[in-house]
Amino acid sequence: MKTSTIPAADANRTAARRGRRRGAGPFSASVVATALAALIAAAALAASGQALPEGGDITGVVRSTAGLEEGVWVIAETDDLATRFIKSVVTGNGGRFLIPDLPPARYEVWVRGYGLVDSARVEAGPGDELALEAVVAATEAEAAKVYPANYWYSLIEPPASSEFPGTGADGNGIATTLIDQSQWVDIQKQGCMLCHQLGSRIVREIDNRDEFDSTLAAWDHRVQMGQRGSQMTNVMNRFGRSRGLEMFADWSDRIAAGAVPPRPPRSATSSSRCGSGATRSTTSTTRSRPTSGTRPSTRTGRSTA
Repeated sequence: MKTSTIPAADANRTAARRGRRRGAGPFSASVVATALAALIAAAALAASGQALPEGGDITGVVRSTAGLEEGVWVIAETDDLATRFIKSVVTGNGGRFLIPDLPPARYEVWVRGYGLVDSARVEAGPGDELALEAVVAATEAEAAKVYPANYWYSLIEPPASSEFPGTGADGNGIATTLIDQSQWVDIQKQGCMLCHQLGSRIVREIDNRDEFDSTLAAWDHRVQMGQRGSQMTNVMNRFGRSRGLEMFADWSDRIAAGAVPPRPPRSATSSSRCGSGATRSTTSTTRSRPTSGTRPSTRTGRSTA
């Protein structure tokens, strides 16, 4: 009698199909084991009373000498956790705020807002209700220290449209390759802004100005420094070096003389969360999305604007 054999590959496929029909996939045993382990661990925690600690909220109101402060940030930060943790919210109607779901720790809570200077830090923990005192800036220059970098960068003045086309180093200093102002601005955006936050304090101000004969000379020096110095100086040459340096030097000089950008609008307030003004927006640090510091710290420094 003739017998036939099933090739090994076909036999394996047949066994796999039978296994799937019985509900026995290749990972089913490990999945079931993992689920059971999780259930057992949860039951053990519940039985021993060792549930994970729950967070809480810090609530309160912000006032200044001008009255209730709406649309300002309230920041809570701590170094007591495994990673530095910062959470910020915006005050709502009546200057009220709620910083939600904070892990158990001691926090430094403080206020920042447009038209204010950073407030003193108050120590607090989840469950506390605070009355925070905001500090109104005495001058626009004082208030402007925390304005966004793009507001400061808005003070820069590229050559007027009437100065184009460029006539070169022996003419108006603008490169002859630049036919109109839009090409100049394109170099500012694609040659400078792709790498630098140009309105930040470290860029707009020159701390070592007294080491140079002029602000223009200081700018000429700084664009040649560092690993990317050759690239920065090449970008400056695309403007027409002398005219490009004049633009940046004029910007820094006007700021040093007291020029400030217009005050940004505050965040819109909302009473949607707890009735009388609560969380408008919330940001916080995590291990997967750490944020940089937002104020000078006794342990960690930062740039303000």
